[in-house]
Amino acid sequence: ATFATVMVHFLLEKMEEMGVDIERSNLYLKLFKLVFGSVSLFAQENEQMLKPHLHEIVTRSMDLAKSAKEPYNYFLLLRALFRSIGGGSHDLLYQEFLPLLPNLLRGLNRLQSSLHRQHMKDLFVELCLTVPVRLSSLLPYLPMLMDPLVSALNGSQPLVSQGLRTLELCVDNLQPDFLYDHIQPVRAELMQALWHQLRSPSDTIAQVAFRVLGKFGGGNRKMLCEPQELKYADDDGSGPGIALHFPESSNPVVLPITSIVDHAVGVLRLPNVGVYTRQQAWSVVKAYIVSLMDLSDDEADLHEIGRA
Repeated sequence: ATFATVMVHFLLEKMEEMGVDIERSNLYLKLFKLVFGSVSLFAQENEQMLKPHLHEIVTRSMDLAKSAKEPYNYFLLLRALFRSIGGGSHDLLYQEFLPLLPNLLRGLNRLQSSLHRQHMKDLFVELCLTVPVRLSSLLPYLPMLMDPLVSALNGSQPLVSQGLRTLELCVDNLQPDFLYDHIQPVRAELMQALWHQLRSPSDTIAQVAFRVLGKFGGGNRKMLCEPQELKYADDDGSGPGIALHFPESSNPVVLPITSIVDHAVGVLRLPNVGVYTRQQAWSVVKAYIVSLMDLSDDEADLHEIGRA
């Protein structure tokens, strides 16, 4: 504990250098991780050692990141801290962390909703979902977790796993009415993300998403009435399309099918696709190829091609 105390004092004096020099920053980050790791190994002694410095580490990291040339290192420091003491067995540190929670969550929320490089945004989302406090302490700030939760469920596989763990923890431990009130502003996006994860390449993620949807009961289908998000594409209409003719209009409505055909071809190229999905993709491609043929071809030939 004495050595860890000396090390923390030394590292706190060097924190400003973490935003300038990459090599020094990596070295100091490794030393910080050693100190944080000692809290898990020798909890009784080193919790008391870290407690008086916790406030300074968190607040200075957030403050220095605002003006640093390389702010990413300060958020890596926070991630290392959160991971080390977030196991659920450091109540002394959790109590010390509580006064920091409102400003920290507001700051991280503001950062994750702003324009940043993707790896930075992923880190902000992870930090929001892994703040080292118990769920009961998070209840007043639950609305601040909703946007990061949706971002996590639409992110990379590690973020999706973290988001699913957080959401399942809430579903298991909170009253349904209380939880539904808080997820109401993001209900449609949240449920769409969960349904999307059922098709995840990772079987584990798909199973957890299925389990969480089941725990929502009938509420998981209410979002089906919500308007879906559509991606606008500026298309000049020069590609292939299906012409729909209506009696009350002399001009047909042309629905472009380029993206449908491209997706079907992509499915056929994938190695691990079910037989049914592959058959449907082939039906789309075959129908498109047949439609490009000259209609003056012999009808018997067209039928033969259709049976191929």
